[in-house]
Amino acid sequence: MHNRRHIDRKHLMQYLRVYECNTASLLGYLVDISMDGFMLLSEVPLETGKTMRVRIVLNQNERQEMVFTVESLWSARDVNPNYVNTGFRLLEIPPKEFDSVRDILEKHCYQSLP
Repeated sequence: MHNRRHIDRKHLMQYLRVYECNTASLLGYLVDISMDGFMLLSEVPLETGKTMRVRIVLNQNERQEMVFTVESLWSARDVNPNYVNTGFRLLEIPPKEFDSVRDILEKHCYQSLP
């Protein structure tokens, strides 16, 4: 699945919390993102092939967050065996969230060196 990615993902400077909307349970932490999807770091494996609504908390203090419909595509052990990485595809980006994703890419990600 990694080889099919058409847009490079950007790595975040700080991990953002991601919650499943229906249960409000913490799924894990956003570690990289693109306009097509993201990778999540968690302590437990997440089911693949599942569609869900997730909430990404941008700023706890200001209660800024984004909500998306996503599909989990793959799951694999992290380099640290205590964690699992899961890849998600963004299925639906509401227009108001599109700018928020772009903002994350510009303000919260490491910039590539020329």
